[in-house]
Amino acid sequence: MKHINISFFGNCPTLTEIHLGDCQLTTIPATAFVDLPALETLNLSSNSLRSFDISLSANGNLSHLNLSGNSISTLSEDVLAELNAVAQRRLQAGDRLTVDLRRNPLSCLCNSSDFVRQLQDWVAKREVRVPGFEGYRCLYPNGSKLVSSRVDVDQL
Repeated sequence: MKHINISFFGNCPTLTEIHLGDCQLTTIPATAFVDLPALETLNLSSNSLRSFDISLSANGNLSHLNLSGNSISTLSEDVLAELNAVAQRRLQAGDRLTVDLRRNPLSCLCNSSDFVRQLQDWVAKREVRVPGFEGYRCLYPNGSKLVSSRVDVDQL
């Protein structure tokens, strides 16, 4: 399976878990998970995803997003905003959202400053669990790889 089409899951209001790890996925339509309001766990680990521009706004129950082991360098501002909204709903319910981005070629380039700042804020404020964050490394403008937690975003 290389692609998920837009109607792959249809409207499944009771589906709580999707495990598509190690399925050789390269693309996922932005609205693939919109009609899944009960979705709690989304595992897309160990695929070949270069981006994650997926709409999650309807997934207020999402508690675990595993994107580890892909080729993702950054998350867009829209995705970060949606993840923040989900995280706030989780906090109100007394829980935290987990976002796993381990083993991705993260970027600390100037066009990724919002992404890096968001990761740092999630960890500092303890709003989102980011497993292994202390080991996250990202490509810095000079070509070196730095520990993401130590990047000075204001200097990017």
